[in-house]
Amino acid sequence: IENAHNVRFCGPGIIDAVSTSPSRRHNVHNVNVTSSQDVTFEDVLFERSNSWAVHIRRSDRVTVRNVRVFSGKDGFDPDASRDVLIDGAFVVSGDDAIAVKNRFPTEADGRTCERVTFRNSIVSTTKSALKIGTETRGPIRDVTFENCDVFDGDRGIVLYAQDGGPIERAVWRN
Repeated sequence: IENAHNVRFCGPGIIDAVSTSPSRRHNVHNVNVTSSQDVTFEDVLFERSNSWAVHIRRSDRVTVRNVRVFSGKDGFDPDASRDVLIDGAFVVSGDDAIAVKNRFPTEADGRTCERVTFRNSIVSTTKSALKIGTETRGPIRDVTFENCDVFDGDRGIVLYAQDGGPIERAVWRN
């Protein structure tokens, strides 16, 4: 989904990464949302990704409700995106369940990552459950994790500020 407006995926339905790749050796996302606005996913199952399942990059007003993710790598990666709501997700991931990041330096285009909410969700992961960072090249602001349960996770709450971008107003609640 690139440079799109007003996109809705409503289930029940399955987005299976294996069916899009002849070889499981490729890093295949279930979905890339890039430079888009007003995108909604509801009642969908994302499965068998061997890369980030749902990459939300440089997009605004993305809503994800009542989805399930079974990923060999990350579940959700809001990246330099604004006004992202992920509500009622169930995530089983081989890497980070959710990783809020900004891989784009402010000098490049002034892109921020802000107003990201991940709530009312259940996650399981071999790595980080509710994470901000690793890639923090630009500002990340107003991130809220609320009413989330984590099971079988290596790390529950994670904040990695390592690439020079500021992280402001991050909240993990309940």
